[in-house]
Amino acid sequence: MEHHTLPDAKSFIKTPDHLGGIEFDLQLLWSGQTFDSPYQLWRATSSYSRKDYSGEYTIYLIPCTVQPTQSWVDPGDKPFPCTAHAPEKFLIPIAFQQTNRPVPVVYSLNTEFQLCNNEKVFLMDPTKSEVSLEEMDYKGAFSKGQILYGRVMWNPDQNLNSAYKLQLEKVYLCTGKDGYVPFFDPTGTIYNEGPQYGCIQPSKHLKHRFLLLDRNQPEVTDRYFHDVPFDACFASDLPDFHPVTSMPGVDGFVMKVDALYKVEAGHQWYLQVIYIIGPETIRGPRVPRSLVHRLRRHRRDLADNKGGLGLDDSLIYDNEGDQVKNGTNMKSLSLERQEAVSAASLSQTGASIGSAFAAVMLLFLVLLVVCFVTRKCRKHRKKKKSAAGSPEEYPLNTKVEAARRSTERGEKNVNRQYCTVKNLNILCETEGTYTVRGAKVKQVNLEVKVHNNLHDGTEV
Repeated sequence: MEHHTLPDAKSFIKTPDHLGGIEFDLQLLWSGQTFDSPYQLWRATSSYSRKDYSGEYTIYLIPCTVQPTQSWVDPGDKPFPCTAHAPEKFLIPIAFQQTNRPVPVVYSLNTEFQLCNNEKVFLMDPTKSEVSLEEMDYKGAFSKGQILYGRVMWNPDQNLNSAYKLQLEKVYLCTGKDGYVPFFDPTGTIYNEGPQYGCIQPSKHLKHRFLLLDRNQPEVTDRYFHDVPFDACFASDLPDFHPVTSMPGVDGFVMKVDALYKVEAGHQWYLQVIYIIGPETIRGPRVPRSLVHRLRRHRRDLADNKGGLGLDDSLIYDNEGDQVKNGTNMKSLSLERQEAVSAASLSQTGASIGSAFAAVMLLFLVLLVVCFVTRKCRKHRKKKKSAAGSPEEYPLNTKVEAARRSTERGEKNVNRQYCTVKNLNILCETEGTYTVRGAKVKQVNLEVKVHNNLHDGTEV
């Protein structure tokens, strides 16, 4: 917000230091129709989406004064007829957090989805540990180089004994566009915003989406992002974490967060897991009713008969009366803000340096090719010129037409003549006597016959 009477000043918002310098677009939406302390409605739009915006904000607003006798008039599209002054400073504490919409119990099967930042907590048995489930769940940010440990467990209040087993089937990771927070409501009847599939299905509202783990189709998983590996594994695939899978009603996975720092800062990431709960004897997910459809499946993202996106196979179910039940749950993942900013900056700087280096190398190659072609052309011209000045060489038994040169006076003979080269001994006075222009005999034991084209000529 600016005023023409004070061109160097502008209204703006200064964010708390711990938010890493994210910017807000400030806009005046409405103002009371008076110059006497009017009520105003302002809107601040963040340039990045964050789960937690809490902190003390500093707002600088430009005051604009008028004469006491001046009455208020709507200026329309013109600036207010007032005099601007230096910005006034206001400190405003704000406590605001974006909460994730929980997955409905009918789909989560009353499970807990936890994130841990160390191996010790990850290996704790929730039924035997004195640490509460709330304390086990890590709510802080993951920094670059850390390993994320995720685990899903059924609620201890369900009292499902070792006769039942929870097994992870898939792990998804995604982040939204323009502040979009993914949530799961496949029927669209719980939150009344239409069918929503979280990270499971592609969406125009998702900026990035990855399938990190798939127990049945590991070959279709996303292993890298910008050449940085996720190194995601099920706990059951790592010998050190077998105790996790041996706990009743618990299963987990591990992954590295380094690849997420390749995305520009300000994105909120979400993890979504798909799992099954059934008898201890289960060896995999139950076979869906549409077996033929499953066998024909070649991609993890399906389309219905109308060409629209369909729900993932493992979530097409009704759990009524089934022994094996499918479930899903979601969890937000936070990254260190400052590290994300520096990583994104380094990534962009590296890309710029790489582009400049590639351009220099391309220019160097072009110059090298030009120099090579020029040198080749010069050699060709030089060779051609030297070939034109030197006498030609001919094989034996070849007749060559040429004009005879007088060795005494250096004059041309206008009569036409030819010479025959044979492999005999030469009986002549001097070597230059029978040297004709355009032909030279280099071998020693040769006989050269010069034939004059006159009727009364002689033969030597």
